[in-house]
Amino acid sequence: MLSLRLRLSLCVLLLLAGTALNASAQSTEQDIKSRLKGKPLYLRGSWSEETLRFDSKGRLIGNPKPISFTLAGFDFKSVKVKSDQVVLRGDRIGTEFDKDIAKRVEIGPLQIVIAKPADGDVNAALDAIFADDLEALAPSLPWYWQGYANCKLLPTTDAPRCSLYQKAVPSKDGSAMKSNKWDLPPHITHRVDATFSAYASQMRYSGATIVSVVIKPDGNPSQLAVIHPVGLGLDEQALAAVAQYKFAAATRNQVPIASEVEIQVDFHIF
Repeated sequence: MLSLRLRLSLCVLLLLAGTALNASAQSTEQDIKSRLKGKPLYLRGSWSEETLRFDSKGRLIGNPKPISFTLAGFDFKSVKVKSDQVVLRGDRIGTEFDKDIAKRVEIGPLQIVIAKPADGDVNAALDAIFADDLEALAPSLPWYWQGYANCKLLPTTDAPRCSLYQKAVPSKDGSAMKSNKWDLPPHITHRVDATFSAYASQMRYSGATIVSVVIKPDGNPSQLAVIHPVGLGLDEQALAAVAQYKFAAATRNQVPIASEVEIQVDFHIF
């Protein structure tokens, strides 16, 4: 049987070891700076608002409006580790596309407040909040971005990824026809103007988005997807507008058929 003195010594050693492990797990300001500084970060949830709050596991607190990932980048500037929370400060970053080349631009301040975990280690929360770059973010983008993301945001050595991009929205039943398969092409009978996103309007940013759309035999648009983006939230605005278009369907042998076309939506500030 262990002596009382030996048992007390073992207890002290265990307590010291536990304290050391807890101290080593804590994220210091320098640790966080080393992890975040200089990285092209993106908010995984594409959340709006100038201050975002998260619990200790990186789960969002509150209900900020979701926005496009092209308005949800983050450029880390500073960190303050407090007794009960970690405060990150930086800039909200927008993504512009020029000939499919992504460019990051500052669009306003952004503060992120994370409840401090019991062990002080915020790495799991940071993993939940941030993607390190567009390549890491791409798999979680909405389906209407997936064709573009597979070919342009991920490594393009895999040919099937680009084939998905070249035909981003195949009809589910295989009935959509290319231009050489119809007698008369579809045409627009009712057009809705796309509106600027607030940030794009504020920055007087112009450009053109190309979207792919399957036009059903009844003339209604479906399966819209981004083909060539412009960024700063304008691509989603383009999709929302084209979703309200009305078409005269393509015909083959005088029978309306489904067809797939690409539509350019222009955004210009005069």
